[in-house]
Parts: sequence; C-alpha cells; structure tokens
Amino acid sequence: MLRRLFIRMKKIKLMLSLLAVVCMFSLFNSQVKAADKINILVFGEKVNFSNKPMEINGRILVPLRSVSEALGADVFWDEQTQKITLVKGNVQNELYLNNLIANTYVADNHFDAPSPFTKSSTTLDVAPRAYDNVTYVPLRYIAESFGIEVAWNANTSTVSLGLYTVPGTGKYSSWKLLKGHALESKYNLFVKEEVNGTNKSIQFTYEDLKPANLNETIKITYNGKSFKLTRQKMYEYFSDSLDFATVMEKLGDSKAINKQLDEHDEVFGKYFDEWFNRKADENNLPRYYDVFERQEQARQVKITNISPLDFDQIFDEQARMEQEEQLYAKIEEQLKKLNDQVTNEWVRLMNQNTKRITKEWVDAEELDKKADGLFVASGDGPRTWRFQRVYTPIYEFSMTAQQYELAKTEPVDIDGIRIKRWDNWLTFNTSDLLKKNIIRAEHVNILPEWEEMWDQAVKLFLNTQYPQVDYIQIKEKFRARQKSAIPTQLWP
Repeated sequence: MLRRLFIRMKKIKLMLSLLAVVCMFSLFNSQVKAADKINILVFGEKVNFSNKPMEINGRILVPLRSVSEALGADVFWDEQTQKITLVKGNVQNELYLNNLIANTYVADNHFDAPSPFTKSSTTLDVAPRAYDNVTYVPLRYIAESFGIEVAWNANTSTVSLGLYTVPGTGKYSSWKLLKGHALESKYNLFVKEEVNGTNKSIQFTYEDLKPANLNETIKITYNGKSFKLTRQKMYEYFSDSLDFATVMEKLGDSKAINKQLDEHDEVFGKYFDEWFNRKADENNLPRYYDVFERQEQARQVKITNISPLDFDQIFDEQARMEQEEQLYAKIEEQLKKLNDQVTNEWVRLMNQNTKRITKEWVDAEELDKKADGLFVASGDGPRTWRFQRVYTPIYEFSMTAQQYELAKTEPVDIDGIRIKRWDNWLTFNTSDLLKKNIIRAEHVNILPEWEEMWDQAVKLFLNTQYPQVDYIQIKEKFRARQKSAIPTQLWP
C-alpha cells in the first residue's frame, strides 16, 4: 500500500544505508546480466547502444559515452583518480569507478549569491564499473541528477528519460498526449499550447484510464455488523474526514494522523487504500505538468555546458568567499569589543569635560554655561550682536543681510570669526573665539566626535592586526551586514 510505504520511509532509508555498505563489499559478486530486452527512450527517441545495457541487482547500468551523448552531457575522465565527470548545463556530476558515493554540483552563475554552487552527495544502489573496456554508469541517477524525469513501463519493458508528446486521438485530437511519466498506465495526461499574440501558454487536462464505479454499492462488515453504502458516499466521507494535503505533509510523523488512517483502514480495508492511492496519484499529476513546462522552456534556450575548468573557478571562488567570510566574522567579533572600548573612552572623556567646550562649534547657550557666563546679546544695529559678561561688552560684530542668509548653508567669516546659523541660532567656531581672546584656553578641550574616534580606532586596529584588509572595504562590508551587532550609526 502506498500509504504504508510512506509511513515506513524512515525505516527503509536506514535499511538502504546499511545495504549500501554491504553492497560496497559484495558488488563484484552481484548477479550481472545483459538487459537485452529493455528499451531506453530519451525524450521519446529510442537509444541504440553500441554495447548493451546491463542489469545489476535490479538496477540498469548503461554505457557512459552513449548515455551522455543522448542527454547532451560532456564527459571527462581522470585516469589517476578513476573519476568520471559529466557536465550538462550548470550541473556537474562526479562519480568514481567501483564507488557508491556520487557528488552533484549545481552552479549559480551569480557570484553575489549566498553560494556560487550547491553540493549534494548520493549513495548509489550500484557503483559505476568497467566491463570489457566499457564504462557503465547507473542510468536513473545520471538522468535525475540532471533534472530529467525517469519512468519505468513494465508492460513494454521501457525506461523513459524525459517527458515527450505524441498526437492525441478521438476527442483529444487537438491535444498532445504526454508520455514518459510513471502514471501512464493509470492516466492519460494531455497538453496543448495556446498562442495569444506574442504570449504562449500550455493548457493541461487528464483522463482517468481506470475510473472508479462511484455508483457501486459496497458492503462493509466491522465488529460483527454490516452496512451498505455507495462508493460515492464512501469517498465523500473520506474527503470530509481527512484533510489530504495535511495527511501527505505529516504522514509518518504525526501520531494523531497515523491513528486516524489506521482507523479508516481497519473499518474500510482495501476500499480506503484504493481511495488513498488514487488521491495520492491525482495529487502528483500537476508535478508532471510543471516538469514538462520547465522542460519545454529549457529546450527552447540554447544552454552551454560549463566545463570542469569553469567549475574549478567556481570552487576557488567559493573557497575564497568562505575564507573571506571567516575573516570578516573574526574581525566582527573583535570590532564588537573595540566598539565597547571606544564608547567607554568617549563617555569618560565627556564626563571629564562637562564644564568645558568640547566641540568645534559652540552656540550661545553653551558659552553661557562653560565660558564664565559669556553670552551673546543683540547689539545696537540690525543684525548686530555682541559677546558680553553680565553687562560688560567684550566684542561686537555685524552681518549684512547677504551674510546672514549665506550662514545657513556655509560658514561666514566676520572679522576672523567663522559663524554658522541654524534657524535663528548662531554657532561660532571655537578656535576662532580662542584666537580673538573671547574665550580662554581653560574653557576649551576639543574632543573628537564619537564617529571620528571610532574611525581612528578601526584604522589603527586594521593597520596593526589586518594590514591586508582595506578600511573602505571593511566599512562597506559592515554597512551592508544587517545582522551586524555594530550599531548602524557607526557607518550610516
């Protein structure tokens, strides 16, 4: 039963892993026979192999050169390592003679992706092998690793690689019949291309080859009691009592769902299994349409196979990116500590100078607090001000209307004092006030802004610890890192 097979999947995977280990030591003692009666189709075209495929323990192995040519893959052989490399598009497969482990790499053409490629390893049911100077590889793995659908038709002893179409007949004469899928004996799948101007789309429909007789009356006996109902009513009950999508998602992992399925199975037996398997098949039909649509889109685009050299470059780039990421992670941890040190030092300096002017530009309010009561008062004329303590004038200055307006956008020099304006507030350059003796040295201790202290500390840290790392590069890197623990105001 399909349902029971799903539930046992985890146990089966464990058994297969153990069997794979055994196979590694018993491969050459396995039963090997020629698969003379097996037909192999690639996108509907029969492949005639110069050397016959062979069957080992129920698995089909085919000559490497023949299958690679049929699939449009490039083949490379490394005598020293006994490595077979097959490349199709952006997918590279690595297999080794008499070795059950195979690696698949899928390249990402964009180096700014999280990874330039993804790698997956597979334990094969049977290893590649050489026989009479011909290299044989497992057919299903090669096809599926390249994203090609594989289906077995027991009635015709045919292995189909890739979906293909033949003309429909009868009421489906305007459609094309989809072939090469695993449900051919149960369903006819039809496709039709619709063209609307420059837009093309593919329409889908299907025909059930073994429809259930929904009007059939079925007798159910349970706990010594019998009752009758139509198959239609029974199926409606199954659909109403089970959320099939949830069942398929959690099958084998949810005790509640497993119990519910067992209860249905106990009461309705084979009828429930028939419904369940039919629903599972119908649930799988859209996948074949999706595969066919992607396959047709891909076949309309000329794809150049990446060479192993290009993959080597990708691997090198991946290694470089990993090393760089490790370096940045290490630097980030150190910068977090440095951040705390700089912040603590900046706070300490500010606390030590609460009664001094610490900034390059100072306003009237701060002068009053930190320069012995010095403040700015209006003078006798328009746009005229003077510095004074209590009622004693110290210095008077005037600004023209043009200077007053310009001070909003840039400093204006008035008799050696640079002045800026924020709304109606004037700010004065601290160094200029010192030179004019308007304020005294004991009033001032110019401190760097926090950001300036941080930049200086980072530059010194990098020059000392990581001279190979560019400051601008690290600055941009951490500006882009959303997960960085460094406050965003560091490099806004």
